[in-house]
Amino acid sequence: MDGPDNPRSVKDDLAIIQWIYTRICTELFNLVSNDDAATAEIWASLQHLFQDNSDERINALHTEHRTVSQGDSAVTVFSERIKSIGDELRELRNRVEDRTLINALLVGLGDQFEKQQTFIPMLKPDACG
Repeated sequence: MDGPDNPRSVKDDLAIIQWIYTRICTELFNLVSNDDAATAEIWASLQHLFQDNSDERINALHTEHRTVSQGDSAVTVFSERIKSIGDELRELRNRVEDRTLINALLVGLGDQFEKQQTFIPMLKPDACG
């Protein structure tokens, strides 16, 4: 007997719900659950919530990618931000070519890197190895 009345099934369902509860913020959990929600319903609500926002997030990341600049940040911090934009877009199944990320990095660098902005695009990928 495998169903909602099976004590083992209820125990497993509650264990999974507890695991979800401990992994996400309370506000989010309260948004997607109610007192008699089953694990599958909570999971479907979470999936729906995040997938509905993926197009908006992709658009926001592309906008940031086109407009990001170094400002007062260290080069390493700025580089990590460019990389994280690319990583997040890949996670959303919206691949960005490495060359495009490098171009965003070069365009966004501060004026103190003007010589490097001109020189780096001339390098061949195998020239660095």
